[in-house]
Amino acid sequence: MAKNSSPELLEEAINSFGDLFYVFTPEGAFVEWNTQFTNVTGYSDEEISELNVTALVPESERERLNEALDTVSRDSTTVTISTELETKTKDRIPYEFQLAKLDNSDRNDNAVASIGREITDSDREAVSQLMSYQSQGLSVPIVEIWDGILLSTVIGKLSSAEAEMFTDALLDQIAEKGASIAIIDITGADSVDTQTAQHLIDTIHAVKLMGGQTIITGLNPNISQTLVKLGIAFDVETRSSLQDGLKTALKLQEVAFD
Repeated sequence: MAKNSSPELLEEAINSFGDLFYVFTPEGAFVEWNTQFTNVTGYSDEEISELNVTALVPESERERLNEALDTVSRDSTTVTISTELETKTKDRIPYEFQLAKLDNSDRNDNAVASIGREITDSDREAVSQLMSYQSQGLSVPIVEIWDGILLSTVIGKLSSAEAEMFTDALLDQIAEKGASIAIIDITGADSVDTQTAQHLIDTIHAVKLMGGQTIITGLNPNISQTLVKLGIAFDVETRSSLQDGLKTALKLQEVAFD
């Protein structure tokens, strides 16, 4: 934790979410969850501790969820999935879940963290737009993971058309959400060539013109060397991992965590 922070502050912050926040093992056993999680699901803490994470989606959606979890564990990338949350009373609520793997080599274990946000009527248009982008081959989901902080994950290689749509979608989300920080995670990018790098630079400049700030995460040694060879310099915050990028964004928002 940061010197001016505490576990109690972190717990209070997580419990203040209107969104669901929870952590579970790769086998699906719940480890941590916030107050909103129990409020929405209707299960008690004791009942949640005995559930498997797949039990909270309809049976017809469990294979899709398992496929998403396999991708998270295999590729150590962040995955977003839209489905229905099935409560204890069997009510079904449209939700969007973001899943991210947490590795802890010091403890020799790992887990998966997830944020679940109800898909409201106002969100449906954005989801429809995103599905439209994806149907055209764009695989860059954009979600608000904290007030004023957007996260987008670049997977594969962006074509010119995809990169242009990504920039438009990101700027639209910044304007709609009033966001001030955009995290662009390229952990899942196959490679960064001149074209992709130029699009990233254009996006960074556009975000800056809107008064925002960009943080690039997932810069592995190969991509860093490629950028150096291309003679491309980023006037932007960079972090090697999404976790470090999120910490930086929270600090810029004056939320102190380690």
